[in-house]
Amino acid sequence: MLAAIDRTVFLPYILTGWITADAAPRNAAISQPAGGPMTPAELAQTADRETANLLVAIPNMLGQIPYWRNWTQTFDYLLWMDFGNARQPRRGRLQLVGSGSFFEIYKIAHA
Repeated sequence: MLAAIDRTVFLPYILTGWITADAAPRNAAISQPAGGPMTPAELAQTADRETANLLVAIPNMLGQIPYWRNWTQTFDYLLWMDFGNARQPRRGRLQLVGSGSFFEIYKIAHA
C-alpha cells in the first residue's frame, strides 16, 4: 500500500465502510469499501467522459458502484506506478507533473 500523509487526501477504498470510519458525505460517491485500485484496462476504458457515461456501472457483490467510473471528473491527480515497465497511460486529459524510477504523477485536466 502506498499512502500519502495529508489531511486532504482521500483513498476511495481505505478506511471506509466495514470499519468504524465512514467516508465524509462529500466523498460518498467516490468511496467503495470493498474496492481496490483500478486496472490499466479500466483506466483506458473510462478515460473518455462520453464513453464512461455510456458504460453500464455494474455493482459488485455488495451492490457498490465502482468509485472510478467517472475518474476524469471526480479526481484531480492520477498516480501511475509501472515499476520500470514502459507502459504508460494515454495522455489525453493527463498532464505530467512529476515522476520517479517506478511512477508518474499526472494532473487530470477537467473539461
